[in-house]
This record gives sequence, structure tokens and C-alpha cells, in this order.
Amino acid sequence: MVEAGRVEEKLGALIGRIGACFSRVEPVRQVRKYIRGLMSDLL
Repeated sequence: MVEAGRVEEKLGALIGRIGACFSRVEPVRQVRKYIRGLMSDLL
């Protein structure tokens, strides 16, 4: 399990990897919001 303090760090790394799949920044922002929404019950 990831410590609460490291969630942003890990999420940033994940978005960095996924972000390369998109040519514009707006979809990357939406993906970040979507993933944070999915994780909201976990935190």
C-alpha cells in the first residue's frame, strides 16, 4: 500500500508515463482528474 504522503508523487509519475500518449495537455488533465476520482475512496 502506498503511504498517503507519496500518493501525489506516484500519481505524477503515472501521469508522466500516460501523458506521452496524448498530444495536448487538456486530455492529460482530464486523465489526472479521472484517476484521482477513482482513488478518492481509497484515501
